[in-house]
Amino acid sequence: MKIRKYARLPPNLWHDNELKQFGLTTTLVSIYLRSSPHSNMIYLYQQQPEYAAVDIGLPVNEYLEAIGNLQSIGFCAYDSKTNYVWLRTAMIEDVGEELKETDLRVKGIQALLKGMPESHFLAEFKREFKAKYKLNYKGASKGASKQVVSSKLNTSCYSAPSPIAANAESGELVSFSEYYSKNEFSGGAK
Repeated sequence: MKIRKYARLPPNLWHDNELKQFGLTTTLVSIYLRSSPHSNMIYLYQQQPEYAAVDIGLPVNEYLEAIGNLQSIGFCAYDSKTNYVWLRTAMIEDVGEELKETDLRVKGIQALLKGMPESHFLAEFKREFKAKYKLNYKGASKGASKQVVSSKLNTSCYSAPSPIAANAESGELVSFSEYYSKNEFSGGAK
């Protein structure tokens, strides 16, 4: 997984009264979703709750409660079965309502779509933005490799370094530094 080099955070986020009504935890999760290491330019991506909770420093239940709050005000859509999140408004703020055919972001979006498994969010994206973003994807995501969609952590599905690891025996989530301190590694093998 290639991590984005930057993410935009609109200054008006701090004056959003709908967001403020839920408190700091929900605001923090909203910022995390806009800047998550798993996010992409169309803000349609899989975000495992366990990863997010460890990254933010929250219990998983508080993270999921904040997601529910964000859904209730239309900040994001979340599918708990696949752990996919879509920040449609953030996408439009960053990419725009429409793109010209010559815009290099068209190729970038098409490349993203090729790697995504079919989902109702992806179908909705294609329906609404195929013409607006001048996309030409003949079944682009049909051959996409399956991604992990369970809510249980599977660290093998991510190629980027992560701040957490799963204890193979118990499945317990721990920080990598804690994991490494308990396990001896030589050249990446136990």
